[in-house]
Amino acid sequence: MTLDPRRLLDDAAQERVVCELLPRRGGVVRATLVRVERSGVVVTTAARAVTAGDDLRVWFPLRGDTYTFEASVVRVGVPAPDRSADGVLLGFIDGFQRSAPAVHGAESGRSFALLPPSGRAISLLDPPASVVHIGAAGATFTLPADFKLVFVQSGRVQVEVGVPGVPPAVARAEVRALSPGDGYLLYDLHFVEVEDPDAWRAAVEALAKSL
Repeated sequence: MTLDPRRLLDDAAQERVVCELLPRRGGVVRATLVRVERSGVVVTTAARAVTAGDDLRVWFPLRGDTYTFEASVVRVGVPAPDRSADGVLLGFIDGFQRSAPAVHGAESGRSFALLPPSGRAISLLDPPASVVHIGAAGATFTLPADFKLVFVQSGRVQVEVGVPGVPPAVARAEVRALSPGDGYLLYDLHFVEVEDPDAWRAAVEALAKSL
């Protein structure tokens, strides 16, 4: 079924869905979808959380599914339905898509896993995890709030990425932000120590294309 971004965004705005803004410069910002306009979508968020010109990725849940898209901050301080002055207009919306569900990495030969100092690896391609975005510089994913994954902001963990035909690549990741939602936690990882940059980029790009 073809996605209708405007309808989905309009439904989310009517329901005042809470979304997550992931600026390229780092950090997760909590916001609320409040209005769809011809020039974009208006969200409300904390004062000065984002600035005009910021490029970011938006992630939001709606009726059991999750969606993501890229956008730019066109203007801040726009009128909001609650008459607050913290409305933000997001425009140049691109890459709207339903977030990929878990793909059962072990069965597909793909891997995107956290490697704790001890114990079993934690696959982010298997339920109950859901990958929101992955790129050479970082990744975001969700897990249920009651999932027993001990993470603290600024903590570090080893990560492995691989797809069939591409050697697995390993990096260290830092938890840039940990954002609680309605029954879930959104993790924002920044890859900080990469053993082989070329191999890492090849593996991550191949995995991203396969999701």
